[in-house]
Amino acid sequence: MRRLLELAEEGSRRLERECQRTISEANSSLESYEISVRGFGQGGSLYAINTLARVRDDLELPRVDAVYLVTRVTFHQSRSRGQVTDLRLVPK
Repeated sequence: MRRLLELAEEGSRRLERECQRTISEANSSLESYEISVRGFGQGGSLYAINTLARVRDDLELPRVDAVYLVTRVTFHQSRSRGQVTDLRLVPK
Protein backbone atom coordinates (compact mmCIF):
# COMPACT_ATOMS: atom_id res chain seq x y z
CA MET A 1 0.00 0.00 0.00
CA ARG A 2 2.86 2.40 0.81
CA ARG A 3 4.37 1.91 -2.68
CA LEU A 4 1.03 2.80 -4.29
CA LEU A 5 0.83 5.96 -2.20
CA GLU A 6 4.36 6.98 -3.25
CA LEU A 7 3.50 6.38 -6.92
CA ALA A 8 0.32 8.43 -6.56
CA GLU A 9 2.26 11.32 -4.98
CA GLU A 10 4.91 11.16 -7.73
CA GLY A 11 2.20 11.11 -10.41
CA SER A 12 0.49 14.07 -8.76
CA ARG A 13 3.72 16.11 -8.75
CA ARG A 14 4.37 15.21 -12.38
CA LEU A 15 0.82 16.22 -13.31
CA GLU A 16 1.21 19.53 -11.44
CA ARG A 17 4.47 20.31 -13.31
CA GLU A 18 2.80 19.46 -16.63
CA CYS A 19 -0.14 21.72 -15.80
CA GLN A 20 2.17 24.60 -14.87
CA ARG A 21 4.08 24.17 -18.14
CA THR A 22 0.83 24.13 -20.13
CA ILE A 23 -0.35 27.29 -18.38
CA SER A 24 2.98 29.02 -19.04
CA GLU A 25 2.83 28.08 -22.72
CA ALA A 26 -0.73 29.42 -22.96
CA ASN A 27 0.29 32.65 -21.21
CA SER A 28 3.22 33.08 -23.58
CA SER A 29 0.83 33.76 -26.44
CA LEU A 30 -1.08 36.35 -24.39
CA GLU A 31 1.65 38.59 -23.07
CA SER A 32 5.39 38.76 -23.51
CA TYR A 33 8.13 41.21 -22.62
CA GLU A 34 11.10 41.52 -24.96
CA ILE A 35 14.18 43.44 -23.97
CA SER A 36 17.82 43.87 -25.01
CA VAL A 37 20.37 44.13 -22.22
CA ARG A 38 24.11 44.73 -22.08
CA GLY A 39 26.27 41.71 -21.42
CA PHE A 40 25.64 37.98 -21.49
CA GLY A 41 24.63 37.57 -17.86
CA GLN A 42 24.27 39.05 -14.43
CA GLY A 43 25.92 38.29 -11.11
CA GLY A 44 28.36 35.82 -12.67
CA SER A 45 25.62 33.70 -14.33
CA LEU A 46 24.69 33.60 -18.01
CA TYR A 47 21.12 34.41 -18.99
CA ALA A 48 19.30 31.11 -19.59
CA ILE A 49 15.88 29.88 -20.66
CA ASN A 50 13.51 28.39 -18.07
CA THR A 51 14.80 30.70 -15.35
CA LEU A 52 12.91 33.38 -13.48
CA ALA A 53 13.82 37.03 -13.81
CA ARG A 54 12.55 40.02 -11.89
CA VAL A 55 11.82 42.86 -14.29
CA ARG A 56 11.54 46.48 -13.18
CA ASP A 57 11.00 49.03 -15.93
CA ASP A 58 9.97 52.57 -15.00
CA LEU A 59 10.03 53.72 -18.63
CA GLU A 60 7.34 51.28 -19.77
CA LEU A 61 3.73 52.38 -19.31
CA PRO A 62 2.13 50.88 -17.38
CA ARG A 63 5.18 50.46 -15.14
CA VAL A 64 6.56 46.91 -15.06
CA ASP A 65 7.58 45.32 -11.74
CA ALA A 66 7.03 41.57 -11.82
CA VAL A 67 8.66 38.14 -12.07
CA TYR A 68 8.82 36.62 -15.55
CA LEU A 69 9.92 33.30 -17.04
CA VAL A 70 12.74 33.58 -19.60
CA THR A 71 11.63 31.75 -22.77
CA ARG A 72 14.20 32.91 -25.32
CA VAL A 73 17.81 34.07 -25.05
CA THR A 74 19.84 35.31 -28.01
CA PHE A 75 23.43 36.46 -27.57
CA HIS A 76 25.03 39.03 -29.92
CA GLN A 77 28.49 40.52 -30.03
CA SER A 78 29.81 43.26 -32.29
CA ARG A 79 32.53 45.88 -32.21
CA SER A 80 30.03 48.73 -32.23
CA ARG A 81 27.57 47.42 -29.59
CA GLY A 82 29.72 45.03 -27.57
CA GLN A 83 27.98 42.10 -25.87
CA VAL A 84 24.18 42.30 -25.99
CA THR A 85 21.53 39.74 -25.04
CA ASP A 86 17.95 39.75 -26.35
CA LEU A 87 15.51 38.22 -23.84
CA ARG A 88 11.90 37.17 -24.29
CA LEU A 89 9.96 36.79 -21.07
CA VAL A 90 6.41 35.70 -20.23
CA PRO A 91 4.43 36.10 -17.02
CA LYS A 92 5.23 33.55 -14.34
